[in-house]
Amino acid sequence: MLKGHLHSVESLGTVDGPGLRYILFTQGCLLRCLYCHNPDTWKISEPSREVTVDEMVNEILPYKPYFDASGGGVTVSGGEPLLQMPFLEKLFAELKENGVHTCLDTSAGCANDTKAFQRHFEELQKHTDLILLDIKHIDNDKHIRLTGKPNTHILNFARKTVRYETTCMDSTCPCAWLF
Repeated sequence: MLKGHLHSVESLGTVDGPGLRYILFTQGCLLRCLYCHNPDTWKISEPSREVTVDEMVNEILPYKPYFDASGGGVTVSGGEPLLQMPFLEKLFAELKENGVHTCLDTSAGCANDTKAFQRHFEELQKHTDLILLDIKHIDNDKHIRLTGKPNTHILNFARKTVRYETTCMDSTCPCAWLF
């Protein structure tokens, strides 16, 4: 049975996507960001909780009235959620069947051009309403200094993923919302 490896959850968060959000923090990350606020999520082998898709959906659905009233939904963050794409594909598909907005918050540190990764990501996108891509630094050398890894694969992922851009309300803040 397919299980997700979670570090923790937060019910009714307000900063990880629109509206009130149920946030799942996944276990496992390949980056080693100097300013990481969740370094205890780095090792995928140390989840505080293993869950099935059905268990998570049953835990999340009682919050749906709050999502509906606020324009919220579910955000999966990390750690790095893309390390667990088969689980996310099924979770997001079930949530969408139940009318829940889905958001992926990723640094794309594990993104790559393999057929397997691309196939899983294409399937995940079918059930994803919003992608929040956290690019740690645009300059590759500074990115390596901050995270221990280059950013070329992350920037390639961003280029392939962007469908359209909007601008922030603050014109000094360049951003792209990835849908």
